[in-house]
Amino acid sequence: MPGGMITTNDKMCHLYQGNCMLGLLGTSSEFDRRNGLASIAGPTRYFLYRLLCDDEGRGVAFTVQGYVERFKVNDRVVSKAIRELSESGVLHKRFVDRGVGKRKARLELEPQFGEALAGMESEHPAVELRSLAEHVLTATGDDIGKPGLKWLTPYNRLVLAALLVRSNSAGAVYGLGGSDLKRLAGLTEDGLRSQLSMLMQRGYLRSRVAGVTGRYLLGISKGAYFINLTHPDFMGIGGDACFLIRQTKLTSKENRYRTAFGMYSAAKAIGALKQTEASEASKAASWRAGDTGILPSVQAAMEFERAFTVRGGLRAPCNLHESFRDAPSERFSRYLQMLINRYASQMVNSCLHHGGWNGNDEKGGLRAEIRQHLGINGAQVPLAVVDAIACASIHEAVKVWEVLVSDAEIRKVAMSGVRCLILPLFEVRDAHLVTPIVLSGEGIPDEMRGECLQVSMLPDLGGRLYRQSHRRHAGKEQDLGALAKLWGLRSVGKRYPLNKSHGSGLVEGASSNNFGTGTLPAEGD
Repeated sequence: MPGGMITTNDKMCHLYQGNCMLGLLGTSSEFDRRNGLASIAGPTRYFLYRLLCDDEGRGVAFTVQGYVERFKVNDRVVSKAIRELSESGVLHKRFVDRGVGKRKARLELEPQFGEALAGMESEHPAVELRSLAEHVLTATGDDIGKPGLKWLTPYNRLVLAALLVRSNSAGAVYGLGGSDLKRLAGLTEDGLRSQLSMLMQRGYLRSRVAGVTGRYLLGISKGAYFINLTHPDFMGIGGDACFLIRQTKLTSKENRYRTAFGMYSAAKAIGALKQTEASEASKAASWRAGDTGILPSVQAAMEFERAFTVRGGLRAPCNLHESFRDAPSERFSRYLQMLINRYASQMVNSCLHHGGWNGNDEKGGLRAEIRQHLGINGAQVPLAVVDAIACASIHEAVKVWEVLVSDAEIRKVAMSGVRCLILPLFEVRDAHLVTPIVLSGEGIPDEMRGECLQVSMLPDLGGRLYRQSHRRHAGKEQDLGALAKLWGLRSVGKRYPLNKSHGSGLVEGASSNNFGTGTLPAEGD
């Protein structure tokens, strides 16, 4: 392959600033089809990103080996990238006479592609973790305190950067489907699983909640990812964090119902009672109904509904439990609890940064958001179900808020401008007992950075729902060992056999098909 350089005019150079280049990691499938990106390999997209945003190298002739050294990729990736980008109409070669019968190839961006890429800037919201995404895409071992050591491969970088582009400031990525990640990185299904597992194995991702396809409630719903913004390789660009583990030993049946696992467990129990009642149909109705004259399944359904604001003056159950019948219950309750945590985190952050949250939700904002996130079935979900999820979310927010104001030291940190994020717990069935909370941002004092506090809460007979009974320093996050996994701060999976193609022939490092929560379920997307 001849040496080459990429040229652009001044206007195009200006347009390539900001989110435009990172937009390559967030394109739609339609954009890819229209603009020649649909058939390129993942490392080719990575090469294109590096090529276009390389201010120092722009206008300077490079050999293939020059690109290899500059972008830290092998010569096969460079050669394949230039060939694919030329064939797809993204770049074209212009041969320039260098004298004495010598010609050099110059790589130029096709104007149509340049205009389409520049137009993406107005279509996409600002990337909140822009600096960190750029660091992941361009850093070398020398930039992360590991001189001479191998860091991230093009695949690793693409998947992690694509997540960072879609992440909020706290490191949570919601509503990103596996199909989008596979397309952007040029990976197969197994290849993506391997990549995600490797990123979790090495601590770049704290956890993942897989998407689901539900029949009764969630429909086709995309998964969520939680990025470890304080990973040492990020060199502090992601900010600092401290961790609060809310714990309680005393809880009511009502509070257990207000967790996703409690909802699905109640539905399962009520269904079992109905089956028993049907099998006993030949027995006297008075025996089956007991002294109250009400069937056990009806009693259980009404008790379940009393945990929420859905009963009103109803004399009979509104069959709230019918919406929580998808199985296996742990898979669906894990997803629903992630949504509850998401809404609760929003409420807490609204209180921290905007002076409060309208708990009455008079404009219906929370309920509209819940319907939006319930997949294709959202519009048909009964109001009672939406109310129950809203009630559970508000209850979760109150639990977290009362931890944040439980003592002077924690309150000082919480009020210093940090962001609050509720992480998914390793064992979703324990959500009524344990809540992992991350406080992140620039306001973490030195003595709290990386620290994990266990805060024990008890029911309060006074003005609050809960009060602090005691707290203890559990230690630094990196020293927690198995507790970090138990509390949802880290996920470690099983080894994944690398016997299938990952898309471009690059060899990856350790990977697994398990994410620390059992066998990987099929994603809705």
